Amino acid sequence: MIQKLIPAAINTQTTLNWLPNIVTNTQQQIPSLKLDENLSDMTHLSFYWRQQHTNQIAAPDGLPIPLTSSRPKIIGGNQYIINADRTVSPTLVVHLGGSFQRFINPDSSPAAVLDYDTVGLLGLVGSASNPAGFPQISGLGVNNQGGAGTYGPGTADHQYTNIFGLVAGVTWVRGNHTFKFGGEAKQNVYSDVNVQGVQGQYSFGNGPTAIPYLGGSSVGGGSIGAGYASFLLGQVTYSNVNAPRNTQMRNMVWSAYAQDNWKINRKLTFDYGVRWDFTPMAHELYYREAEIGLHTPNPSAGGLPGGYIFEGSGPGRCNCQFSRSYPYAFAPRLAVAYQIDPKTVFRAGWGFTYSAGDSWGYINGGMPVAGLGINSVTASTGYGYAVSPFQSGIQYNPSVLYAATLNPGVAPGPGSLAAAPGWAAQFRDPDGGKPARINQWNIALQRQLTQNMTLEAAYVGNRGVWEEARGLLSLNAISPARLQSLGLDLTNPATRTLLTSSICSTGAAAAGFNVPYATYPCSASVAQSLRPFPEYNDGLSAWFDPLGNSWYDALQVKFTKRVSHGLDVQSSFSYQKELCLGCAGINDAFNRSENRSLNPSSTPFIWVTAFTDEIPKFGTNRLVRQVVGGWTLGGVVRYASGNLIGVAGSRTNMNSYTFNTNTRFNRVPGVPLFLEDPNCGCINPNSNQQILNPAAWADTPAGTWGQGAAYYNDYRWQHQASENLNFGRTFELREKMRLSIRAEFFNAFNRLYLPLNQLQSGNPVATATFTGAGVPTGGFGYITNSSGIGGQRNGQLVARFQF
Repeated sequence: MIQKLIPAAINTQTTLNWLPNIVTNTQQQIPSLKLDENLSDMTHLSFYWRQQHTNQIAAPDGLPIPLTSSRPKIIGGNQYIINADRTVSPTLVVHLGGSFQRFINPDSSPAAVLDYDTVGLLGLVGSASNPAGFPQISGLGVNNQGGAGTYGPGTADHQYTNIFGLVAGVTWVRGNHTFKFGGEAKQNVYSDVNVQGVQGQYSFGNGPTAIPYLGGSSVGGGSIGAGYASFLLGQVTYSNVNAPRNTQMRNMVWSAYAQDNWKINRKLTFDYGVRWDFTPMAHELYYREAEIGLHTPNPSAGGLPGGYIFEGSGPGRCNCQFSRSYPYAFAPRLAVAYQIDPKTVFRAGWGFTYSAGDSWGYINGGMPVAGLGINSVTASTGYGYAVSPFQSGIQYNPSVLYAATLNPGVAPGPGSLAAAPGWAAQFRDPDGGKPARINQWNIALQRQLTQNMTLEAAYVGNRGVWEEARGLLSLNAISPARLQSLGLDLTNPATRTLLTSSICSTGAAAAGFNVPYATYPCSASVAQSLRPFPEYNDGLSAWFDPLGNSWYDALQVKFTKRVSHGLDVQSSFSYQKELCLGCAGINDAFNRSENRSLNPSSTPFIWVTAFTDEIPKFGTNRLVRQVVGGWTLGGVVRYASGNLIGVAGSRTNMNSYTFNTNTRFNRVPGVPLFLEDPNCGCINPNSNQQILNPAAWADTPAGTWGQGAAYYNDYRWQHQASENLNFGRTFELREKMRLSIRAEFFNAFNRLYLPLNQLQSGNPVATATFTGAGVPTGGFGYITNSSGIGGQRNGQLVARFQF
């Protein structure tokens, strides 16, 4: 029956015999409405409405219903804002406001696929929904020589976000003081109905139509058997059905502020105030979340730590929330402005700011849910066998899908190891409710040079703490102290061999290592058995770890020339240093201080200038005045430091021995980093010209950690230059009729930009390879794909007629 749904071939070829003609369109409307009404001399009311509607197709494949895996994404949203302002007295103004915003973001197969009557039309049972919907069918390839792709729904996710907000504020002027008080309450609602896999998922491997005893071995340079042939025989090698999932995330945000602008005298103004924010950690409305308990005995691992715990209150639950909210986010602010003389003003400010808190942790894929009644039923088999005939569908007891066991021993299964579901957190930091805090200050001096020109110079500093840095917490890595307690030395080759040996090997037994619990699989390595949680074969992904820090210092200079004699100029320059802990890759999670580095986006020098200049009309000849004068020349130019080049990862594979993050190459002192200056204008990416110097880097000795940084300030690519110019003129043809023409040029000086993403900087010991024409295809320090080169000058002409 399904075979009849597959489109027929359009030619006689054995491959590429069905080529769909795919036409996609994106439609978007964004209407808005704004109303203002003065109800009286003292009361003003305003209303704003905005709607977004986008209709587009993701992953179009040209297949018909119900086979298609395309996803029509009808994204929409409405925003409503109403504000009321009341002047109670000449010195007292009250403001009230309310808002509602809804954003709908579905990412799902078409409704006709999800509602397909598979039972009635195909006789295929096993879906957990009604109507059943068309299942996902995959594995129909034929040894890379044809076959078919994946049929049916790949995604069935329906998300929407609601935000309700109320604000209130009072402004009161009393003498030399202007007081402001106010607050805000906001509720965030996230709902996600996910029915991916509810319709059933079937995969067909080549095993049932191959020779079972070969076990997938290559024969004649390729595999034997065919997934498509297994499909025609109805031999399913993997099946799965998911329970529907309905996430309901909530949190309520509160804030309040009070401040005073105090004009002490004509020259001195002082501002002070405080703001308080309470952004509690969001939680699933029905507490359907679980995580690894770092101190919870795991019955499935012989009582070792790592058993699951379940959020919320009641029998079998932890009577807790995984991450505590932080109620002490008080942010004082101080500022002063002093007029030194009629043309010079001194300004300074200091204050705290807090981040908005955590992002949503989606239960549909971002949190473990095993044991909470949101289960899957999966069946798989060994090579050469089928789990079931396709026509029988998926046979199971439906109650299994919704059985909530709250069992701390959910994972692992006997004789196996467990891993986190894709992109999921297995642990939420108890202090994850701390919002990142930034300590900010600035000192500035502003000087009026002439009537139309000002110059301002400022020092700006920031210090950030409690920033999320997941990589700094390596929960399931083997610490150096653990290795030392066992007498293991990673610099010894015998130790490295032992750690990668299976736990049941004779070498492991001779060294005194045994399985950590009875059902531990013998195929696992000795290193795996030494992990803090040996029953899990991944790093135990952690979220909301407030371990990161940041440092920012900058000298900022701004020059402004307001329009005079047709010329307007704004120019700013920044000299800055940006450091971070936890945002630039982790070298060794057990030595956190060594991971302080330049921020990956660090740009120490930035100079931006924007200008417009109108050529004056001169002379007495009317024709000359009209043709030559009145033209406007403008432009925006930006010059900045080059992007940082990351230091290469070590080849010593430290991660395979300790499950800590891998280490990096060490920089060789005194050796130049470049063989060619990236800014020389002499690099030909189509030649065997090596740019980076491999001799500048030395790999770490086996079994040791590198001491180098993730980035170095002098290890940068080309300077960034952006030069865009334009000129134009408006002609007054007659009264109420004008013609404007403008020419715009991008990269006006035709600068060549070499693609950093095609620069091979990942392995200093890589062997260089070239085509017969000498074009590099691999090796350290070469550009291996010149197709990414940009920077060609281009321009456009624009004409506009108004009448």
